[in-house]
Amino acid sequence: MKSKKLFLLILFLIIFLILWCLFFYKRDSFYFYKEDINSTYNGVSYETIPVKKTVPEAEKEINLLLVQKPIKFLNNSFILESNETMDNIISILDVTIGDVIIKVSSYSDINGSRSFNRKLTQKRADTIASYIKDRYKPRLINSIGYGKEFPLPKDSNRTNDRIEIHLKRIYND
Repeated sequence: MKSKKLFLLILFLIIFLILWCLFFYKRDSFYFYKEDINSTYNGVSYETIPVKKTVPEAEKEINLLLVQKPIKFLNNSFILESNETMDNIISILDVTIGDVIIKVSSYSDINGSRSFNRKLTQKRADTIASYIKDRYKPRLINSIGYGKEFPLPKDSNRTNDRIEIHLKRIYND
């Protein structure tokens, strides 16, 4: 009887401590929420170490970003409208494991002549490659402008006027 009461008392204390930790302790001292990461607590700034990404993970994340927030250029130009997407791409590349080869592919819509679109897409791909080279320093970067070639299927929710970035890991022996 005495051991049963002791067991129940200890069980009650354990449950109480768990509940107290979950509900009453200062929650912002733990990293329960995304907002808590890279935040301040008691006047001290805390930054988390970024999670390293494999090359396939980084490539997938970059191309998903390019679908959600496409790189925009001024009309019939190779001048970037905004650097926001490019800066996000650089931040993904910064946490990629190992040396990579980067291939930047640029495509245009069906408007305009074939030669104009080929030259324009090559200049756009070169602009993206130059931006990456200046901020990331990849081992090797290639840029290719395809013009009107390789249009997307008509049922695709993306436009043919697009940028794609492909990564390949370099293995050092």
